[in-house]
Amino acid sequence: REAEVQQNVGDRINNNPPAFPPLPRGYGWFEAYKRLYMYMDFMEGQNLEKVLETNGPLTLLEALQVGMEICVVLRDYVHGYVDPAGRQVPIVHRDIKPANIQRLTAGGTHCLLDFGLARTAHLSAQTQLRQTKAGTEGFQAPEQKGMFGGRIGDYTDVLALGATIYNLLTNDFLPIAHAE
Repeated sequence: REAEVQQNVGDRINNNPPAFPPLPRGYGWFEAYKRLYMYMDFMEGQNLEKVLETNGPLTLLEALQVGMEICVVLRDYVHGYVDPAGRQVPIVHRDIKPANIQRLTAGGTHCLLDFGLARTAHLSAQTQLRQTKAGTEGFQAPEQKGMFGGRIGDYTDVLALGATIYNLLTNDFLPIAHAE
């Protein structure tokens, strides 16, 4: 599933390549030794969890830059995904956190990684509720914990990005992150 999402979202980059790719292009997948593997672009750099561990909290300007870049990725490539037939099929990442944002060595821009939990936002409420128990504690939206009917949407990623920015600025979680 991750390979499909990564390849489909990556197709938008192939059709209109930016100067610095905002996410790795997926090229396909294969099975070997009863395991699935996918191949995609290597994005040289360091994830922001490691940056935080090494350098401590980011400055306000750095954190806002990360937020703006990832908002563009979400708007243009993930939530605004249009399939090859021209239908809008918004994708929800569901696991935005510092470890899934890579600071690229070339240019210092940021890209979004790890679409392993990504789902389309057009699933039925019942299907979404069964699939919501996903994401990383401290960055999950309430609907990912089964609250509010468990219905996910682009707002799920927006809250996770806000929690990520807070974490990058404070090296701590939002005070409400562990609330049930």
